[in-house]
Amino acid sequence: KCVFGSFIAMEIEAMGLPLPHSDLIQLSAMHFPSYARTIWRNHGTSSSSHGFSGRLHLLLLELCVNHCDTVDWELFTLIFSELERLELPRSLLLACECAVKSRAVGLASSQKRHDVLQIIEDATKKISELIIREVETNLIAGIEFVASECSSSLHRLVSVITNHDIHADPACFIEAFSIASNRCTGQG
Repeated sequence: KCVFGSFIAMEIEAMGLPLPHSDLIQLSAMHFPSYARTIWRNHGTSSSSHGFSGRLHLLLLELCVNHCDTVDWELFTLIFSELERLELPRSLLLACECAVKSRAVGLASSQKRHDVLQIIEDATKKISELIIREVETNLIAGIEFVASECSSSLHRLVSVITNHDIHADPACFIEAFSIASNRCTGQG
């Protein structure tokens, strides 16, 4: 717990936000989902995050799912909705990975939280849309991109998409990526 508390303190200080406790043991013992809700209320939807919007939302998500047995589902969905609205593909992909790795997806599935699973599914679709749009824009503009970096992002996205709790049938992604691949091949 102290390791996670230390991580929280480092992230909060890096973003210039106030820490609730200077004592690491006290910080590590607090109820993280409640603290996430407090930060959301004060900084989550405002522009006061000083350019750390994606980082702040990811920290809130980490706090939200830290006690996997007591996830604040309302805050969870608000964070995902805000990341989608802001169109932050890297942060959105990291949020999806966090949801899968923290076992929040499995918990949502076991609790029949279809709204939570749907917001994650929507996030993966948004990420795919943003990636395809970026690749097409770069191809049209004649901007070269590093295929290995794009491949790495796609591999990470596929690992989320193939989670059976989120996507029962990921065929729509295969079609979208095939079309994008054909366009890339046609453009050189």
